Amino acid sequence: MELSKLDFVGTAEEFAAVEHLFGDRCAENPELVDVEEHNGSSGSEGKGRDDVIRDVIRRRPVPRGQRELYEVLVKAGDGGLLKPELAEAMGRTERELTGVLGALGKRIFGTKGTSEQGILLFLEISASDGTWRYRLRPEVRAVLKAEGLI
Repeated sequence: MELSKLDFVGTAEEFAAVEHLFGDRCAENPELVDVEEHNGSSGSEGKGRDDVIRDVIRRRPVPRGQRELYEVLVKAGDGGLLKPELAEAMGRTERELTGVLGALGKRIFGTKGTSEQGILLFLEISASDGTWRYRLRPEVRAVLKAEGLI
């Protein structure tokens, strides 16, 4: 079965459970994801949140789209950006942004120890003005800075 369009209405927490269904066709670099490497939370015992974030970042080279996403959200600060604003700041369409977010979700889900957190490990996502608002979590900013990515 093939879906041509998939819409979702729900909370950010509910979206985290189904985010892997979004962006597959637009994913910027799907070859960077090894789904076989994903095995739930095994290997994460004793690891702190920063360590898990670091594992996600170090697992494979960070693609250009995700680097742009981080840079734009760091510049946006604690206010974050609405989806249309984020897409515009990255020089992408909203559909392309969905692909970048989907690739990030795959990257996170493909890293050991992140299965329950999903994309919410990196982003705070909330409904605002009929769309989504995205904020980069402060601990992610700190790890990205320590790793020299921002």
